[in-house]
Amino acid sequence: MMGANYYGKLSTQEPIENKQKISDAVLVGSLYIPEKPHQTVLDVLPKEKPVFKVAQQAAKETTKSKKLAISSQTNSELSQKVFRWPVKGKVILGYGPRQGGYRNDGINIAAPHGAPVVAAQEGEVIYTGSELDAFGNLVLIKHENNWLSAYAHLDKINVKKGQIVEHGRKLGSVGKSGGVRLSQLHFEIRNGSRTVNPTRFLKL
Repeated sequence: MMGANYYGKLSTQEPIENKQKISDAVLVGSLYIPEKPHQTVLDVLPKEKPVFKVAQQAAKETTKSKKLAISSQTNSELSQKVFRWPVKGKVILGYGPRQGGYRNDGINIAAPHGAPVVAAQEGEVIYTGSELDAFGNLVLIKHENNWLSAYAHLDKINVKKGQIVEHGRKLGSVGKSGGVRLSQLHFEIRNGSRTVNPTRFLKL
């Protein structure tokens, strides 16, 4: 496998030769593999899990006033949420759309192999494993008010599913699992199934 393919594609019309033009993705080994479907951290969770209920409920709202109320409430909650950095390092791949119609659902942080990765906030571990090739060794933590954080490419995992962790609790160590070429952490923050830019919420 050439690299992690959570670095998904927004357009299906991108010429194949343009794959090699995404220098930052190639550098960290996160080149999208178009022959395989885009994976997300939610793929390991049953669809009845609470993280899916926010999206399902929003889809049922049909009036403009209700949609505006939900948007206002969500924006207020987003502005108040604070997470801590899960590892000390440099962001080598940012969140969101990238050159050539690609996107990243989180951020990638380069750090020494074996460096400790800690919980960004207190919560319950709802997944540990390596079922998704793109993410390698992965930990998911559910937080209050339907927030979720994800930690991928780990070398080792030091927690178990169902465990309650405090912020700063060691979850595992930085690695290269999932096909990336450099030791790094892929980190995501989600509100329900909605991705957000982690750097907006991270504090020292």
